[in-house]
Amino acid sequence: MVYTIFNYAEVLIRRAELGEVEEIKSIIKEAYTGIKTKLTRTPGALSESLDKIARQIQMGNVFVAIIGNQIVGTMRVKLQGPVGIISRVAVAKKFRNRRIGTV
Repeated sequence: MVYTIFNYAEVLIRRAELGEVEEIKSIIKEAYTGIKTKLTRTPGALSESLDKIARQIQMGNVFVAIIGNQIVGTMRVKLQGPVGIISRVAVAKKFRNRRIGTV
């Protein structure tokens, strides 16, 4: 899928690949570390291992947002019956406030 967001850029949303595990972890860490102090407990996303992210990728649950050839965001999508649950949404700091996480 390709979405145009207010003429800013074309954002490609696709399933993540195993070779992207470390980049996904880095984006999650950057995004969730900033809000950690505002929460009553540490977000589970911060303690998630590379192996667990890799398993989620293999299951087809992890998606990435790409601009050009750079991963700028990630999310986990899991189907539970007829309902899709979106979680672990994270956008790289320099790409925030550009509506990428709202696609």
